[in-house]
Amino acid sequence: MPITASLGALTYSKAVNNVDVEYWFIQPNNIVTSNFSFLYFDSSTNGINLTSYGTGSYANYQYVHRLAGSLNPIIEYSKGYFHSNGQDIECDNQFYVDGTDLIVPGKIGLLHPSGFPQLYVDYGLKLTLAMSTGASSSPLAVLPRATPASGNYDLRLNFRQYAKSSTNEEWYAFKYFDLVGGVWRCGINKDNTYAVYFGVSNGPNEFFTSGLKLDSNEDPIILYSAHDDGTHYPNSQVILKKIDKTPTGGTPPLAALWSLRLSLTSNNLISSDLQLDSSDNSYFTLFNSTTDDGYLVKANSSGTIQWQQKITDTKLYGLVLKSDTEIFVIGVTTGNRLWIAEFDDSGTIQWQNEMIGVNSFYSSTTDQSVAKIDYYNNDLYIGGSGGGIYSDQWFITKVPDDGSIVGTGDYTFGDGSIITYQTSSQTVGVGSLATANTSFTLNHFVTTDTTPVLSTSNPTTNKSIAFPAV
Repeated sequence: MPITASLGALTYSKAVNNVDVEYWFIQPNNIVTSNFSFLYFDSSTNGINLTSYGTGSYANYQYVHRLAGSLNPIIEYSKGYFHSNGQDIECDNQFYVDGTDLIVPGKIGLLHPSGFPQLYVDYGLKLTLAMSTGASSSPLAVLPRATPASGNYDLRLNFRQYAKSSTNEEWYAFKYFDLVGGVWRCGINKDNTYAVYFGVSNGPNEFFTSGLKLDSNEDPIILYSAHDDGTHYPNSQVILKKIDKTPTGGTPPLAALWSLRLSLTSNNLISSDLQLDSSDNSYFTLFNSTTDDGYLVKANSSGTIQWQQKITDTKLYGLVLKSDTEIFVIGVTTGNRLWIAEFDDSGTIQWQNEMIGVNSFYSSTTDQSVAKIDYYNNDLYIGGSGGGIYSDQWFITKVPDDGSIVGTGDYTFGDGSIITYQTSSQTVGVGSLATANTSFTLNHFVTTDTTPVLSTSNPTTNKSIAFPAV
């Protein structure tokens, strides 16, 4: 039974009872069901932070969890947040790492402060959570006041992504319901003072943001999906925009520097994730909800497409850049298998693998995070829902970033259930999405802030874990 170690440049594999505990697949083992939202590997403490949102009888809960250690980790804590008098909390979006805190955007249902009868409305919510403990400090809720001013009811604001500049300027990507006209809009705001929205949609799941990043000049770049972008296309498109960080002083208060639209006739495109490299090139993922094909796209710092790759029968949900030439993506195939691959900066695939679950890996055509990916050293950390013993629980799995299969590729749970990690053969080729510059409708809203008092719960931290056989 070999036991070797790693320090500095040395590599290692530690085997115990014919399994390799360096790599694993883990799910919580408790009655609280929650689907995955987002994850982050904290290299300073060798821990993994993730968020999830409740399902079933726990649907009004937002959860934060922490796994301690990258080798046979424990679930250090699980903490749930809810509002005892509120409608719900929904933060199933990407969080932002701010030093030792997680900034988690979302929404919370609260009673409107005025009007009769008093009804619940959706406030935009910013949760600040300590990574080490999951504790919350001064949650901020923002109520939209649409322009022109709307009534007291049907005000719905959802913060979806968050970014902060080096001078502490705060940016929020959002969607909200505009009572005037009865439509959904999405957009971006700065410091809850300057806001613009673009386009309209008739439904909340047809119009939403999927990525927000600040480039080297600290101008925001936003990725979103839209059914109507001012051109009245019959099907949803994916739009990438760069916004000038400096307010104009007029109406609208923020201006677009460039805008790129991707479309496909008689098909619905859904955006999913965005990353920038050191030269401000944008890499983003999307999928066709009509055919279930996924796309990985690269655009340069001026918003011009450099290349697009199509992965047949595979919805892409997330990506991470280990370097400017190492691009890792995660998705789910039409057969409900988890799909993992590496591309270089020319769009050439380096390797592709798949994981076959005990249960199906969760896949969706609606507005969900579904699966995301991060890295540390020579390993990938992947989060999603399903796949393991529990079909409706989040999971985290760890695999090598060179595409190698550890041992036999069979990850075995204590009850004998097996997850198989193996090479994949999905068809990868050049995509044919139509591209165009696009304008957008601009307007703005002002906001009213409040500080809600949240309640907490502490689910058990028992785990079910599987290791690969060697």
